[in-house]
Amino acid sequence: MPNRLHRFSTILAVAMCSPILATGCSGDSVITQGTEPGCSPCTAQLTVQPNAVTLAVGTSVQLTAAARNLGGAGVPSYQWSTNNAQVAAVSSTGLVRALSAGSAVITVAAAGRTAIASVIARP
Repeated sequence: MPNRLHRFSTILAVAMCSPILATGCSGDSVITQGTEPGCSPCTAQLTVQPNAVTLAVGTSVQLTAAARNLGGAGVPSYQWSTNNAQVAAVSSTGLVRALSAGSAVITVAAAGRTAIASVIARP
């Protein structure tokens, strides 16, 4: 009997969350446990707009993130970070400010997914 129940659970999980398999969470650990470390069940995608921007030093741009689950509901919170704090600062709301000439990658994370935006700051 356990095999039949396991197969049913696996089919049900795939039917409910199959986009996970196409967006970075892998294999049986997602299907049988419902989640994999760092992955949120049934979160289909995370996007950031714009995903590339060139700014003059001292100017800012608002990045916008959107994460949706399979039912279309949004994710309520995002975590923003920069890989080069000397070039670009990012606020908790995704506002990016160019601090000095160079390049940076802004990362937004939500529900176990990440998306990036490239920033080039010019003098």
